[in-house]
Amino acid sequence: MRERLWLKHEIEKLECDIDFYERQLPKIKKELAEKKALFKFITSEETPDTIGDRLKKERLLKEMSVFKLSCKADVSPNHITRTEDNDLEGIPSESWEKLATALGLRLDYLLYGTGKPYEKAVTEASDNNASANNESTATDTSSDTSDTESPVEEPAEGEKKCESRTTKTSKKPL
Repeated sequence: MRERLWLKHEIEKLECDIDFYERQLPKIKKELAEKKALFKFITSEETPDTIGDRLKKERLLKEMSVFKLSCKADVSPNHITRTEDNDLEGIPSESWEKLATALGLRLDYLLYGTGKPYEKAVTEASDNNASANNESTATDTSSDTSDTESPVEEPAEGEKKCESRTTKTSKKPL
């Protein structure tokens, strides 16, 4: 008798498991389809047609969240999301340059999809750093030029780091 009750209980558990997984299957299939589409989008060799698609592809390739890119580029996360959705109205032109720089892209590639995305962005930046170092040594020989410029600027005195945005709350103390 005990064995029958145990076996009946095990059958009921398995039926519950089957019900659960049958309910989960459509969600799992949808998620799988989305991941496959994202993989195809990211690995495509073709240049995406829109600014939003190029921005999103490069951001995802660099495994950056919208917030992380907004911190690095000093651009509103809302501007990034709207750009990726191709809602470009009212977004300042300075944002494009900041986003391109933060992703290491050429501006003409981001805006128009022309040329190679990275070709000159790296060499122009290194040329600018070299000429800046040459100018600083020519004008001030007493300065130490052994320090290299950090690619990510630290906030100026009195400014807060981007990470502090997440800790800000709008609640007033009671």
